[in-house]
Amino acid sequence: MMMYKIINIIITINIIIVVGCVGSVIAQTKVVDYGFEDWTGDANTTKGYPFTNSAQSYWDTHTACTEVVTSYNADDMGQNWTALAGSKYLLFNRSSTTELEPIVAGIDANSVNSRSNLGVGLNYGGLNKINFAEVIITGRMFIRFWARFNRGHYGNFSGSPYPGMKFIRVHNDDPEATADIFMSLNCNHGINPLMYIWQTSSGGTHGSVTIANAYDGNWHKFSMYIDFNSGIVKQWYDVNIETLDNANQTWDNNGKIGAATYVTYISLNSNFAAKDPLDEIYSAIDNIEVWDGFPVTTDTIAPVRNKGFPAGEIGAATTVTDISLTTNENATCRYSALSGISYAEMTEFTNTTGTNHTTEVSGLENGLTYNYYVKCKDESENTNSDDFVITFSIANTQAVNNTSSGGKNCFIATAAYGTPLAEEVKILSRFRDKHLLTNYCGKTFVNMYYKYSPKMAEYISQKPGLKRVIRLMLSPLVNLIR
Repeated sequence: MMMYKIINIIITINIIIVVGCVGSVIAQTKVVDYGFEDWTGDANTTKGYPFTNSAQSYWDTHTACTEVVTSYNADDMGQNWTALAGSKYLLFNRSSTTELEPIVAGIDANSVNSRSNLGVGLNYGGLNKINFAEVIITGRMFIRFWARFNRGHYGNFSGSPYPGMKFIRVHNDDPEATADIFMSLNCNHGINPLMYIWQTSSGGTHGSVTIANAYDGNWHKFSMYIDFNSGIVKQWYDVNIETLDNANQTWDNNGKIGAATYVTYISLNSNFAAKDPLDEIYSAIDNIEVWDGFPVTTDTIAPVRNKGFPAGEIGAATTVTDISLTTNENATCRYSALSGISYAEMTEFTNTTGTNHTTEVSGLENGLTYNYYVKCKDESENTNSDDFVITFSIANTQAVNNTSSGGKNCFIATAAYGTPLAEEVKILSRFRDKHLLTNYCGKTFVNMYYKYSPKMAEYISQKPGLKRVIRLMLSPLVNLIR
């Protein structure tokens, strides 16, 4: 009996030890959760503002090139930038030579290195003096946040070669300061940059992956995980729920990352490898999270909505058109002609099961502007609380009296062939409806066509010789798609 009790005690002790050890391995604590909503108008007096610096001059650089805003007219992108969630986000001017246009009060062109240091608790900066060296105790760190970039990031910089943007820089306790780990984004691949891991003491770049549409001006999610115990680094781009198995990129350095053993602080939007941007270049960040350990999380964020269509003015006599948008995750979207309507009371899009959402609206009239307010719900039942607005107008006059299928016009073709009933016009109209209006790029082209073609069609209709030329030009296309 005594032996039996001793065995049970030993088993129990072993279980406690194992559970305790496992618990320490999988422990996770969120140490930063910040979305700029407590902004007072001054970084020095905002309680939760997490960025700090070691010197007044560095802090002055940070405050000169950043500002918490509610919206920004990103006119070079044709977008109005608003917050991901809530109402506020941080806007960066990333050029040392070019002011923002339009200007933003409180932001200057002074940001070769904005020194936006997070988690180091230095003397100058916000009142949130958290120190990562004291709160990230597992040797494992995870960060995620959302960012958006303007087209200046495509690449026009002093010197060569084109730089990598030091987007996330993780500083650590390496005494030689050569073990810093970077998430870098390059600046010479247009809208689709490369994302790569950089670590100086182990040879520089460790793989790269193309991240689609990162520089399209919309919100995108970036995540990074570093395990100093095992020498593993992982990065994610636009992954809704990160796991250790679904990273876009992984680097395993076999148990070590230089001489580093723990994170000391993180710099965001650091610099462009000592190169100066020559164009207007700016970005924004929102919803910053930092964890001690790898988070076991569920989806709690509503879908991010982008690429509303149509926009601007479309052709006169258009009585029916499609409205559409995209989401960053699978969702179901609904719309209303009235603002502030609950999701439950809205009308569901006809096609809305994945990330592309389309529905037809009708009853449109010349000279009127239409606003459709959209909310979406994801598969985890997270629903947008605010409206995403799709706004467009119908031209007041019709330059050429013609219509094509669905009430939508093929102005130039009708002017060239003389009637909307011509077989060639019908072929072009069917091609538009089947192949152009079913995707974002095609819809953008059609929208531009509706905007500029009426005046061209009016001129063509008055020139018999030009009609013949246009018919000759259109014939190969008509024959190809017939």
